[in-house]
Amino acid sequence: MLPAELTEGQTVVVPIMVGEDLVAAAQQHPFSRLELRVECDNLAASDSLAIALNGEGLLWQKRENGVITVALTPDQVRHGGNHVSLRLARHAPQAEGVVTVNILEIHVVYQ
Repeated sequence: MLPAELTEGQTVVVPIMVGEDLVAAAQQHPFSRLELRVECDNLAASDSLAIALNGEGLLWQKRENGVITVALTPDQVRHGGNHVSLRLARHAPQAEGVVTVNILEIHVVYQ
């Protein structure tokens, strides 16, 4: 599935597996961080990338050097199969190159 090229208005769905029940794990060992990381090439500062996890839109995004980080809660992530939808809602007309999603990961850091 990856890398995946995005054109304006197009949605790409990427499956992602999680081998742990994060709701149960959080009750035993609190997380210091749980996040979705998306690494892209050619994503301009004025581009708008809509991201959803299992059909739920994710809003609060941190962007830095082509890496988008979205904080998650344990109840948003399923044990087993998950899917991330990526839609390039707006692409800057002056941007060069195609927006390419290279890496998509869920990071879990325990306290």
